[in-house]
Amino acid sequence: MEAALVALILVVTLIAIFDMGQVFFIHQTLVERVRNAGRYSAVHAYDPEAFTNMVLYNQPTRPEGASSGVFGLTDSMVEVTRLDAGTSEDRIVLTLRDYPFRLFTPIIGRAFTGRPIVVSVPYEAP
Repeated sequence: MEAALVALILVVTLIAIFDMGQVFFIHQTLVERVRNAGRYSAVHAYDPEAFTNMVLYNQPTRPEGASSGVFGLTDSMVEVTRLDAGTSEDRIVLTLRDYPFRLFTPIIGRAFTGRPIVVSVPYEAP
């Protein structure tokens, strides 16, 4: 009886550790994708579609036949904004919002959406 209780707690703990690792991995991967798109947007001509593709596919063009990006991201989850265009404060803001991740831990296991990831970079027209 004691072994069954300990095994149950051990299994739930291992699944929770797996879930947290998965959440950290997905979040860090997406943060790196948005940062990469920010670096790309700072040195290339303003093209919101190319910047969105950098977040989704890690390349400025959409691969043939691709319907969603890494971890199921879609175009609607990425927002590209240019602030103060033509001034010394010209910036490009990339926002990734409503990206999904799923937990498998018993009781709390369900789909969640992550907090927005925002990157703001200064822009100088090439």
